[in-house]
Amino acid sequence: MNDYCEACDCDPCDCDGMTTQDLTPPSTAYVYIPYGDILYVPRAPSLCEARDREDFLEDKFGKDVMIVSPFEWEILSGKFGWKTIKSDDV
Repeated sequence: MNDYCEACDCDPCDCDGMTTQDLTPPSTAYVYIPYGDILYVPRAPSLCEARDREDFLEDKFGKDVMIVSPFEWEILSGKFGWKTIKSDDV
């Protein structure tokens, strides 16, 4: 038997975790620049994040994703602006 609250691992005598804890699933926001048949995206901090973002954007828009350096991102976003999309499937 667990001596602690299953919602937040605190002492159940001191907790109202089930009533105050936010149980909504997290979401992730991705930035991109649509230009022609390509979506330009900035370099991601990890390969896993880059792979998830690429899969999400290709499924959502049916376009290729091109990863650009910070220098290229600055030039492209200055010319074309950028857009944000949220993914709830995190």
